[in-house]
Amino acid sequence: MVFTVLFAVLTLNGLVTLLHLIQLRLAWLDSVTAMNRIKAFYIEQYNEAAFENAFAWKGLPKPFKSWSISFLLAIQTAVLSALTLGTALFIATQSLLPSEDLRFVVVAIGGILFVGVELMMYKYLLNKVNKALK
Repeated sequence: MVFTVLFAVLTLNGLVTLLHLIQLRLAWLDSVTAMNRIKAFYIEQYNEAAFENAFAWKGLPKPFKSWSISFLLAIQTAVLSALTLGTALFIATQSLLPSEDLRFVVVAIGGILFVGVELMMYKYLLNKVNKALK
């Protein structure tokens, strides 16, 4: 019972870490948006095309970008959270499910679903904010 609670707390910790990653990506996007406004201001004020070449970026990046550092960390966090959830499920179902094979199926399905839900949540929350910014 104690280990089930411990691994459930670790699973929640992984979920909170994923929310931190989302907030970090959004803070970065906010900074890039501010820099883009500064760029537009200088181009507008001085009316020189030279300023356009002084900045490396041409527009705002997408909030959700697959294979970015943020996304790779989100995958890592989701997988580790799924492993801790699977461990909690395995320990919790020891007395409920006598068949070890059935327990492994429950653990595998629970872990795979949890990874999927976390990654969909990551993408959904970033894209939702992107629509709100427009």
